[in-house]
Amino acid sequence: MPKFISAVGGSPEQVTVVDMYTAMERGMIAGQIIPLEAQLGFKLIEVTKYETMLNLGSGSNFMGMRFETWNKLSPADQKIIDELSIWAADLQGKAWKAGTEQTMAICQKRGIEFIELSPEERARWIEAAKPVEEEWVKAVEARGLPARDLYNMIKQMAK
Repeated sequence: MPKFISAVGGSPEQVTVVDMYTAMERGMIAGQIIPLEAQLGFKLIEVTKYETMLNLGSGSNFMGMRFETWNKLSPADQKIIDELSIWAADLQGKAWKAGTEQTMAICQKRGIEFIELSPEERARWIEAAKPVEEEWVKAVEARGLPARDLYNMIKQMAK
């Protein structure tokens, strides 16, 4: 994220989420990039005047299990987990959406102004991010991991 912020013309500062409130309150930083609903939980909306909706994407969560453990489960139990995983992912998506909508409503009641990037500015940011993305791909590929495949898959999914 710091490289992206620099690429679009910002001056990044690494601040832990627990220190963001104080840093914003004292003017040490002018903003932060965390999910909207997290701003409610950390009370950052108390020291926020503007919300620029970047729509940078989404965090991802997953549940994993060792193959050895999975293979010890009965086929019936594996089927239950597979079926519940789809339900849980849908439930989590709905919870995130509801949390974002709740936070937006609270922000609007507090008079926080929401800003959307113009299509031209969004295009500029996307273009500015390309070298940062390419740097990440090369760094991960240098570790022997299939970064290009993952990157292309994410880009395809985003379309």
